[in-house]
Amino acid sequence: MANTPTSTKERRRDYSLPPPVGERGSSRGTSSLSSLASILLDSSKKSLIISGAGLSVASGIPTFRGSADSIWSQSLWTNATRSAFQKDPLRWWNDFWLEFFPIHYDGYLANEGHKSIAAILRMSANCNVITQNVDGLQQGVEAVGFDWKDRLIQAHGVIGLYKCVNDGDDELVSKSWSRSTSTSSTGDGDGDGDGDGDDKKMIMGDEQKKCIYAYSKSLEASELLPLDVRTIILCEDDEEKGKLEPIATPAKTTATTATVNFTLPPELPTAPTCPCCKQTSIIPQALMFDEGYDSHTFYQFDRIQELLEGADCIIFVGTSLAVTLTDLAMKEARRRNVDVFNFNLEAGRINPTKTLDVENIIGKSEKTLVSLVDIMTTKIQVKLS
Repeated sequence: MANTPTSTKERRRDYSLPPPVGERGSSRGTSSLSSLASILLDSSKKSLIISGAGLSVASGIPTFRGSADSIWSQSLWTNATRSAFQKDPLRWWNDFWLEFFPIHYDGYLANEGHKSIAAILRMSANCNVITQNVDGLQQGVEAVGFDWKDRLIQAHGVIGLYKCVNDGDDELVSKSWSRSTSTSSTGDGDGDGDGDGDDKKMIMGDEQKKCIYAYSKSLEASELLPLDVRTIILCEDDEEKGKLEPIATPAKTTATTATVNFTLPPELPTAPTCPCCKQTSIIPQALMFDEGYDSHTFYQFDRIQELLEGADCIIFVGTSLAVTLTDLAMKEARRRNVDVFNFNLEAGRINPTKTLDVENIIGKSEKTLVSLVDIMTTKIQVKLS
């Protein structure tokens, strides 16, 4: 006979029990995945998946928090800032960015969690994805019956693209939504990413309107200057040095959880130069911790707000709640009584409250998401039979 749980923590694990006093439990009992599957398959419901670093752990990519190999365990978070870069661009590249981040994620493979999300979008026409991951693995999964550009927002950027931070406006960060929840205020960039010029006029001075890479466009590595820097970043052939070894090569190319061996590239001889404004002001297209979501149209902040405000169901996958994006999602869920499903490990459990209806699906996302896809598939088959 099972022991009767008595503590609040134990009671939350069994949703068939009445919720603790003062808290709101789930009305869906133990059928969390089945209930979520029904919502996702309901054409009248809009669902939003918000994924974080936990989704890519099975692909061999370390998280920012929570484990011995986390990036934050190895380097102070203050290094991943625009202000730190501007103090010494070359040192920032050689001593920080190239030390802790790969030039590209070509050596990594999407895992079953990424593939399951793609399958969910194929079956659920009203579901969209916002990922905080910069590894590009989600977009690398084949899209069947939909286009990633219409259904996926890479809210924190993507490794492999670059931007200029020669914006000429020292107050830009303080006027924007910050990536950290400690500083957040509304910004006014339209976030549509169309590069029509209106975006730049909102937050940039006349002198800087000329640099389209500072707010509305992204640079490919092949566009970086000077040539010797581009050669290192692209790992291209060099007549004098020969073939440069890629920074990341998979040890096992057939497994989705391939172990990746890192080979640090040579130090950059100089910081990358923007081909437009000719300044050494190029950094990866990744949202720094002191930048706003509206600091570049790549992050599609207006679209993010639209998706949050229209969502009938918010699904967290492998994310902490320590950034502005998840904070905004939680506030919206409380404001409109939106259903929340949280795919996470035990440490990432979200406690239900009087104003928050949340289901925790505890376990590795590469397994729990597969179970969700299986249930959705079964429901579709039953409906068609």
